[in-house]
Amino acid sequence: MKHRLLISLLLSGMALGASAQKVTADLTSKLTNADFTADTPVSTTIRTYDYDMPDDGLGAGGEGLYGMQPVTGWQANTPSTNTKEEGRTDGTNARAAGVFAYEDDSSETYGTFGLGGDNYNAPFIEDGLTKNALGIVGVWGGNPTYSQNVDLPAGAYMLVVKVYNVAGAGTIDNLIGFVDDDTEYLSAKESYPVGQWINDTIQCRLEEAATVKVQLGFSFSSGSGSAPHLFFDNVKLFQIDESELIQAEIEAAKEELASVIELGRA
Repeated sequence: MKHRLLISLLLSGMALGASAQKVTADLTSKLTNADFTADTPVSTTIRTYDYDMPDDGLGAGGEGLYGMQPVTGWQANTPSTNTKEEGRTDGTNARAAGVFAYEDDSSETYGTFGLGGDNYNAPFIEDGLTKNALGIVGVWGGNPTYSQNVDLPAGAYMLVVKVYNVAGAGTIDNLIGFVDDDTEYLSAKESYPVGQWINDTIQCRLEEAATVKVQLGFSFSSGSGSAPHLFFDNVKLFQIDESELIQAEIEAAKEELASVIELGRA
């Protein structure tokens, strides 16, 4: 079951303190490598398909990468082999992802490699950012996600993720959020503006203690020309006052009941 509109919201260009939610605890320390600084950034383009690599992958000098690269503390749903395979059926194509350093136009390597193609470079560094960001792109049905498990007691929680879209204005199926067994609390955002950082904020409420999956990623049904090329940084996890979420659930239940009653009268 996916919860998108009831308990997900987007705070665009707003500071966290501007949120109406009362933060009761910062739980970001429960996440591993939430700022992606534990990884050495890639130094070559990550292709979306194995056959687009310029050589045979890691076995041929490390110049060829495709698909989802390893990220410390985060589990890729379809880890890449970085080798070519004719007629590949393991689901690792139609996506590219990995940790990139922020761009520096004074560097000799500026603009020479990127996410899914040489022209899709990481954004420039800005105040408040770390040295690295996680880049993800999916094309033609690719649904790349990175996730990690977190043990949480009963209560309400808020995930805040900084997202930057370097290119592509297409509509996505957003997979950023919490996954608790068969229930998903995902971002309601279907697109991200190109060229600016967005604070995407997702909330959930657990009625009992659970091991939940914190997840980043998206699915896209078309090609790379319109596919968003998203970079993520500074993932934050907070416990929040659950009273407003409980009230929102009550109001949503009232609206659903009213719709059922109205339908029955028709």
